[in-house]
Amino acid sequence: MEVLKAILFTTVVIFAATEMSHAKIEKISVKRVSPITKAAGFQTFHGKILRAGDLENSAHRIVNAAEVIKKDFIEMKDGEIFYPEEIEYVFQVKGPGHTSKAPKEDERAPQDNDSN
Repeated sequence: MEVLKAILFTTVVIFAATEMSHAKIEKISVKRVSPITKAAGFQTFHGKILRAGDLENSAHRIVNAAEVIKKDFIEMKDGEIFYPEEIEYVFQVKGPGHTSKAPKEDERAPQDNDSN
């Protein structure tokens, strides 16, 4: 019985871990960045890691890499400034996009005060 519980628990944990891993992060050269590349961070030639969430003009953890790189400079929330020429690698986020959309006006759920 204990072995069966252990197998069932292991199966549930593996399934949950697989479901939670929605995206994959890949380290790519800055030369491979396309206009639609989403990035979680950047790495400079000196090895410094710049997280997308720490960018001054970003409130998100994932940003458009091409938009960040085409700027004159990259400012961090702590005031540190980097130049796009210093970026060697981009931590690209790959994975399923958000397929859920906000409902349109005629698709929304009926409310109590709606009349037919």
